[in-house]
Amino acid sequence: MNLNIIIKDLLKEHPEGGEKFFDALDLLIRGDSDILSMFLDFVMNNLSENITYGVVLSGKFGCVLYNNYGHILSKYFDGGIVLTNGGIRKGEPAYLGVTELSCTDYVFLDDSYYSGKTKSGIEEALKNIDSKAKITNTFVVYDGGIKFDKTVHSLFRYYNNAHNINL
Repeated sequence: MNLNIIIKDLLKEHPEGGEKFFDALDLLIRGDSDILSMFLDFVMNNLSENITYGVVLSGKFGCVLYNNYGHILSKYFDGGIVLTNGGIRKGEPAYLGVTELSCTDYVFLDDSYYSGKTKSGIEEALKNIDSKAKITNTFVVYDGGIKFDKTVHSLFRYYNNAHNINL
């Protein structure tokens, strides 16, 4: 499976980008077990084995990861799993469903990244519970952010790969 080709085709279908593109991309990612498996391998291969982080999952993508790989994630992330609501990038406040945190350092796994609104909203919610809490790394399938963030790790980054996409 070539993720570059899949994203190139999706960009052709949604040349305007924006919410329609991201909604279609999110649906595609959630429904493709090969992409989900590749993503989880990518995450595990890029984190040290002795991690004491917790992991944050959000929205429908988070539910899919939790339902299919929760047993793996709970063994790998000593700090536990926090599952939050979706819609944060669209202005919904993050609801973590917990009143205490098991650790202060979290890894955020999501399907896509653009402006960082979801990450920021979740980090704010974590800090409301523990002021020392933070998201140390974000792993996504697709990074469409214009500004490079060294803490965001992606299987596909549009602006690094834009020269490969002939629309």
